Amino acid sequence: MLQAVFMLVVGSSAIFTSIYSDKDQDIFVQEILGAVIFMIGFICEVVADLQLYFFVKNKNNRGRIITSGLWRYSRHPNYFGEALLWWGVYLIA
Repeated sequence: MLQAVFMLVVGSSAIFTSIYSDKDQDIFVQEILGAVIFMIGFICEVVADLQLYFFVKNKNNRGRIITSGLWRYSRHPNYFGEALLWWGVYLIA
């Protein structure tokens, strides 16, 4: 339930942007910052998913919890990457 509320808060940035954005502006620092945040989020999500994939693929890790890589810093770094990705979309739009 808490994850659904969190993703609603994260997704609300895209909804807000689609309602109030002005399409006739030039590229500003905000759009560049948004693109950088988007890419950081995308990379975090991909790296976390790859780390989890290789961890689960290893038979020696059966029944264990991943505590290396990005997973050392967060319980769900792939969701953190997803949130950053959408905040980047918010800043771009």
